[in-house]
Amino acid sequence: MNIWESILHLYPNLEFWPDFEVIDNWTWPVLTWYNTTIPQPTQTELETAWAEVQAIQQAEAIRQAKSEQIAQIATLTDQLNLLWRTLYKLTEWSTDPEIIEARQAYEAIQTVLNS
Repeated sequence: MNIWESILHLYPNLEFWPDFEVIDNWTWPVLTWYNTTIPQPTQTELETAWAEVQAIQQAEAIRQAKSEQIAQIATLTDQLNLLWRTLYKLTEWSTDPEIIEARQAYEAIQTVLNS
C-alpha cells in the first residue's frame, strides 16, 4: 500500500508537506499528520483508498493498452488500404492468378477487420 497516494486520493486538496509526511525507512512507512482541521485517516480508510487507487491505475493501464491496440489496427488498416490501391491498379492491367489471389486475400482480411 502506498500511504501518500491513498491520502491524496482521500483528501485531494492536501499537500504532502505541510499537511502530512510519510517517512519510509525501508521497513515500514511512518505517517506524521500535521493538519489539525482534518482528522488523520484510519488504517481501514487508507486501505480502502489504496484499493480505489489501484482500480483507477488498472483501468488506466487497460485504457492505454486498448488505445495502443486501436493505433496498431489503424496503422494496419492504412497499410492494407495502400496494398488495396496497389492491388487494384495491378488487377486492372493484369489477369495473373497470383495477383487476383492476393486481391482476394486482402478482401478476406478487410472483411475480418471490419467485423
